[in-house]
Amino acid sequence: YTQNNLNFSTEISFNNYLLMSYFLSILIISYFVSEICSSRQDNLIIYFPFVFLFQGVVEGTNINLFVIILIFFGLQNISNKKSRVYNFLALLFVVFAINNKLIVHNYFDIDKLRGFSSSSSSSFAMIFWSISIVLILNGIYFLVANSNNFDYKILIRNLILSGFLVVFFGLLSSSSLLINRLTYLFFGQNKVSSESTFSVSGNSWRGFSPSAEMIGEFYGLILLISLLLFLNKKISFKKYEYVFFVFIIYGFIRANSVAAIISLIALTLLLLVKRNIRNLEFR
Repeated sequence: YTQNNLNFSTEISFNNYLLMSYFLSILIISYFVSEICSSRQDNLIIYFPFVFLFQGVVEGTNINLFVIILIFFGLQNISNKKSRVYNFLALLFVVFAINNKLIVHNYFDIDKLRGFSSSSSSSFAMIFWSISIVLILNGIYFLVANSNNFDYKILIRNLILSGFLVVFFGLLSSSSLLINRLTYLFFGQNKVSSESTFSVSGNSWRGFSPSAEMIGEFYGLILLISLLLFLNKKISFKKYEYVFFVFIIYGFIRANSVAAIISLIALTLLLLVKRNIRNLEFR
């Protein structure tokens, strides 16, 4: 933080206005989560694909909006009897790992995962982030368990729309330095978008995403789930969604994530073979 703001100080004091502003921001976000998200917790999970578009990083910090939301719901899940054993074992493992120095304290560049990981190697930071991860997992479990209005059709359409918008804004941000910086600010990006459409190291293009490997896996997941629902649920896609698929396939190819490409091909072949075998059995 000292690299971004010369006035930063870790002293907890009412005179430390910068630190107080961080605390106030978290308090305000938590209030709106309580007022807005709590009444909609039964269908929040279907909007998770847009996390890849609105990444939620508070500018100049290691604070993420979605981490605060998940921790908020994670705290509500702590009292869940089904989760108590897992939470106890997780915290026990954290204490054991830190006391026995099983965690290697090396510098970790968090420019691709800001707000979800520690930027410090101190023991206190490791404890804080370990507890945060446990609460994040509790929050995800809570939202999934309370998704009473879950609709897979809405989820897949949100996945397709999110994938298209990630590619679109990646291309748009690459066309102008001004747009590049504006998208970084207003979308809460972990890292500024690529400044050109040319591939870089490893012949990959990350576009709007902070990582080519990660976004390649996201595109591959969209294509795989779409194929799965098309074959098994007979879901039909609208005409404009086929245009979206063209953009998603373009982003998938440009990301050049070898692991994602191989996984998608292997799982698609497995799915098709399994389907053909099943059809032969019925004959």
